[in-house]
Amino acid sequence: MSAVSSTQIPSTQMLATQAPATRAPATRRPAILARPAAARTPGALSRLLGACRHGIAGYFARRDAIAWLREVDSSALEDIGLTRSEIEDAVRGRIIPPDRARGR
Repeated sequence: MSAVSSTQIPSTQMLATQAPATRAPATRRPAILARPAAARTPGALSRLLGACRHGIAGYFARRDAIAWLREVDSSALEDIGLTRSEIEDAVRGRIIPPDRARGR
């Protein structure tokens, strides 16, 4: 066996101060995309689908009401306080009835 001198064995202090000779090339990790807020909470998808269903059902209900009011004669529309030009606005809630109007 051959004797190893202390000059050949590096001390731990020397290893800590030496820079590494070569580093392996850094691999790029793919960017992590943030999930939408709706996907973070449980039940978000079912709430979204429920809101869509509610909106679609409301659309068809308004469409049916508009079709029904267009079939009504002018005297019946006058009795409920509408003219033919106000049917769509009345169904969508854009007309304020005279008894609820402010300042009148």
